[in-house]
Amino acid sequence: MHKLTILPILILISIFNVSCVTKNTIETRVGEVVNITLESNGTTGYGWRIAGTVDEDVLQPAGSEYVPDKVSPMIVGAGGREIWMFKALKKGRAKLYFEYARPWEKDVPAVKKEAFVIVVK
Repeated sequence: MHKLTILPILILISIFNVSCVTKNTIETRVGEVVNITLESNGTTGYGWRIAGTVDEDVLQPAGSEYVPDKVSPMIVGAGGREIWMFKALKKGRAKLYFEYARPWEKDVPAVKKEAFVIVVK
């Protein structure tokens, strides 16, 4: 019986482990725009999405764009990067979580995850 109780807890810990450890800390000032660049390849159907919520008291989402790599036009399937922009509204800390997945695959886990801590001074 204890195994059935512990299993869901272990699953939750593994899912949210990214919230505890991040090497991606970005410092900025109030009023500045933070750009987060993530490697991407739109030709595969995968794209980055925000996982969870954004602390909109500290950061305001300011859009995103896909920028293809500069390669010869003859190369099919070349990748690029997604640039996500957030405006720093007030001093504080905000955590951002991103998942790289196909939007139509609802019950499939993300193939990549990234976490960022934004420190607004």
